[in-house]
Amino acid sequence: MGLAQAGAFFERARAAVVVLLVSTALAACGTAGVTPAADNTASVAITPSSATDPIGGVPVTFTATVKNLANASVTWEVDGIAGGNGSVGTISAAGQYVSPAVMPSSSSVTVSAVSVADPTVSASASLTLDASAPISVSVSPTSASVVAGTGSQVFVATVTNSANSAVTWQVNGVVGGNTTTGTISTAGLYSAPPTPPAQSTVRVTAVSVADPSKSASANVTVLSVAPPTISGTPPPSVQAGQAYSFTPTASSPRGAALTFSIANKPAWASFNTATGQLTGTPAVSDIGTYANVTITVSDGTASASLPAFTITVQAGTTGSATLSWTLPTTRTDGSALTNLAGFRIYYGNSPGSYPTMISVGNPTLTTYVVTNLISGTYYFVATAVDSAGVESAYTNPVSTTIP
Repeated sequence: MGLAQAGAFFERARAAVVVLLVSTALAACGTAGVTPAADNTASVAITPSSATDPIGGVPVTFTATVKNLANASVTWEVDGIAGGNGSVGTISAAGQYVSPAVMPSSSSVTVSAVSVADPTVSASASLTLDASAPISVSVSPTSASVVAGTGSQVFVATVTNSANSAVTWQVNGVVGGNTTTGTISTAGLYSAPPTPPAQSTVRVTAVSVADPSKSASANVTVLSVAPPTISGTPPPSVQAGQAYSFTPTASSPRGAALTFSIANKPAWASFNTATGQLTGTPAVSDIGTYANVTITVSDGTASASLPAFTITVQAGTTGSATLSWTLPTTRTDGSALTNLAGFRIYYGNSPGSYPTMISVGNPTLTTYVVTNLISGTYYFVATAVDSAGVESAYTNPVSTTIP
């Protein structure tokens, strides 16, 4: 059933209105007796209800479920502060909490989801901040090849679970290196020695200043011939629901065949080892920052890497769809429907596939707003549910497109 057939008004804007006619009655359940009263109380629930998070910007994602309110949107707070702050941690509109760099006065904070439709309805979760999580260090890239006399390579060190991100750089255990094995600056720039060392592979190490027992290393091969080259500027960001694509430019001075590899590839992306192309379309659940992505090219003897880069998946523009329906009054056998308990809304991006379900526990509602829909076409169906849990068949599908 299309929108025009349902006689619905459709506004092509950020908010779309579609109509569902819940005319398919419930099958007779064949039971008799007292029908329990449906719970129509408006409520908000948070998952998880408690969590532990290390200090130092580590994310934890919370999910809010709103029942018996037409608008399912919530406002997120940390210790009563909308969106949080740098002292107690921040939380995004999508419910992603990021811990502060330094332990606040209390090691426990409260994350709350407050209903937009009714701010008196909310739910909270307790989050314990842990300053004892072990410090760890990683280095990117983990290997590289440079030419003696002229070659150089930038390395990036990442320190987690510490507010102090400083590292000391070493080459073969010598701080700053030397002219025999190559030198490395405080910024992580390794410069090859004038001639290849006796052992052509040297080890570059980043040692945590906060905890010198923690370190990470990368191998550098010093060559007498030129390694392959690689260049390009990856896009730094992409909106959820939009396509991301980057292909580096690479060549071999010797004309050798090239292969590509990647480190810290985002889970939502695909990588082509023959071309070095990184592609993908992140979803709303992928919103966040993906750091230290490194693409490396090899000619079988030597390799070269792009500087490590970061991809930020942004929320972008979202829209909403308002669904409306007619309350069912009879079952399929013609008997009166006296114990309607609510409705279920199912939707997805393909006709016949509805992976997302919303439970509407108020049997008197005839409209519902589905929010946070990224750009795309959505298909909706609905069912009616009685107090015994018996569910009707799907309505005819309706669809709308969010620009």
